[in-house]
Amino acid sequence: MPKLNDRLDVQSISAQDVENFNADGAVCLRGIISEEWLDVLGRGIERGLENPSPFQNIRTRPGHFGRYVTDTWVRHNFDEFRTFCDDSGIARIAARFLDLDQAQFLFDSWIAKYPGTMMRTPWHQDTGIHGASLIIWIPLDPMNKDTSLEIVRGSHAWGRHYHSERFDDVIAAAKAEGKRAAPGQREPERIPDIDRHRSEYDIISWDVEPGDCLIVNALSVHGAPGNYSTTPVRRYSCRWMEPGALLAPHGDWIAEHLLQLSTGAPKLQGAMEPFDTTMFPVLPAKADA
Repeated sequence: MPKLNDRLDVQSISAQDVENFNADGAVCLRGIISEEWLDVLGRGIERGLENPSPFQNIRTRPGHFGRYVTDTWVRHNFDEFRTFCDDSGIARIAARFLDLDQAQFLFDSWIAKYPGTMMRTPWHQDTGIHGASLIIWIPLDPMNKDTSLEIVRGSHAWGRHYHSERFDDVIAAAKAEGKRAAPGQREPERIPDIDRHRSEYDIISWDVEPGDCLIVNALSVHGAPGNYSTTPVRRYSCRWMEPGALLAPHGDWIAEHLLQLSTGAPKLQGAMEPFDTTMFPVLPAKADA
């Protein structure tokens, strides 16, 4: 593992980077993730592929080419991801874009798409939180715009919250009917059919290399194509929120996962309640700030 003082360089983040993030809902940072920490993340994914967690899923549809694997809540199950989140300084980067001294960890995941995978990551928001939150999206392999993350520019400012779109293309609209919105928020809506009307949206993406990362507002509508290249593509994402953020009423999928993560007596996370700082640490710790 890298030494604990080998932290990512927050000072390289410019005021223009923050301004672009606030205006567009996403920004690309070049060369900010060191090779040593990329190796840690890569080892974590390899170990996850060899020893799947309860949250790992094969998303490839029957009869489709390629292979599409995802795993979530990996910080709770693999030391590599815990070390990265807690010790790399990635929380400082999250806090910089939240305009705070600290950020609270929410959850993390990785995706591996093998050559020939046609299935895309559907358009969605990472909602479920009442409070500011963001995603740090880290490629472990080179990706051009044909395989990289896509974001609808400015969608974080639409003032809309969409139903979670299940990765098997089933939208839980009926289940979501009647759910209360958090104070100041609208009821979740069905997400627009962006692929059918791509020309109507300002969609941004970047060619990325290992070491780059994207900072994405959690309310930005985003998704990703399949993998039409000849090599596998892997990416790791961690989600961060402002300390004291609450579970929104439409964040039931987070509450469901927490029940699975609980050891001993199941923990029920209530809507409009703050998150336990043991499972969802506020970082960096004050002593390290």
